[in-house]
Amino acid sequence: MKRIFSALCLVSMLWIASPAFADTKTHKASQVSFWLPDNWTLEGEDKDQLQASDPKGQVSLLFMVSADAKDMKTAVAALDATIAKVATDVKLIAPAKKVTLNGMETAVVDATGKADGKAVELSILIIKTPSKKFLTIFGILEADQKKVHEASLRKIVESIKPMKKFGD
Repeated sequence: MKRIFSALCLVSMLWIASPAFADTKTHKASQVSFWLPDNWTLEGEDKDQLQASDPKGQVSLLFMVSADAKDMKTAVAALDATIAKVATDVKLIAPAKKVTLNGMETAVVDATGKADGKAVELSILIIKTPSKKFLTIFGILEADQKKVHEASLRKIVESIKPMKKFGD
């Protein structure tokens, strides 16, 4: 009886804990993993570029590996064309800021602009990844929906981690 109870407890713990792993995604080309809310869609998981978005289309994140970028400066320069396709009237909020994100060298740029006639906030992260490539994450958010999505976006960014240690 004691063994059956112990087995049931173990199975129950695994069943309860399993959803915590269900929402972790990987970007294989850059060798990073990250969390996404369960109700978000993710397209292109097996490619250098993938896109994540919330169910209402108020937030979109584009993950792109820049294979030919040799440093942060060239990775930032490559973004101009992508931003021009999505937004107009783009204005930087502040100069690019260098930070460390879970052990990875990262540059962050925030801006405002317009997309489809709506005010938007843009955020760009350029991360030097374990694959020795630069992962650019381009985020666009309807400005009037910032409070709704702020906690989820913070959690996504904080969850971006290398899949293996540097130098392995």
